[in-house]
Amino acid sequence: KSIAFMDYGPDNIGGRTRAIQVDRMWNDRIWAGGVSGGLFVSYNGANSWTKVTSYIDAGASPNISSMTQTTDGTLYVATGYSYGPQPEGSGNGVWYSQDFGASWEKIPGSSQQREIVSSDDDNYVWIATSTGLKKWKLGDASMTSISVGASGGSQSLSISKDGSIIICNVANNPPYKTVVSRDGGVN
Repeated sequence: KSIAFMDYGPDNIGGRTRAIQVDRMWNDRIWAGGVSGGLFVSYNGANSWTKVTSYIDAGASPNISSMTQTTDGTLYVATGYSYGPQPEGSGNGVWYSQDFGASWEKIPGSSQQREIVSSDDDNYVWIATSTGLKKWKLGDASMTSISVGASGGSQSLSISKDGSIIICNVANNPPYKTVVSRDGGVN
């Protein structure tokens, strides 16, 4: 059986859509981020799109690599695209909004982030960076480095719904490794 898709946009951007986040607080609000086009939001289930100008006005990079939203409703947008023609340094950190895109702040110490995820268990975000795996929560003064038993940066990251299982890759040129934690990042 096939699934039919309809093109609803956004179609007025300068780059490919790289990240999509259905809002946890309201399913008809959908966020979309482009590799070089910035952040867009739909308030009607993707039937129409609006560019989030407050995001760029805050100084955030238009080069979006990943998005997540924690259970408290905070939206996180990671910037920095390390695949394809964009230079890895094209991002300028992880930006977050606690008011559904009206205003934005940057996670302290974040710069070139590749992927960001969160679980339903707590309000931590887990961040794949060029210097390894990190985690952060609102109120923390800086990101916390997570030891994964291998050196190098991380480009890909996934977490279970309850936050107990975390999988990330670690790349220090060859050899590349995939590491797994079954206790929420403790080991």
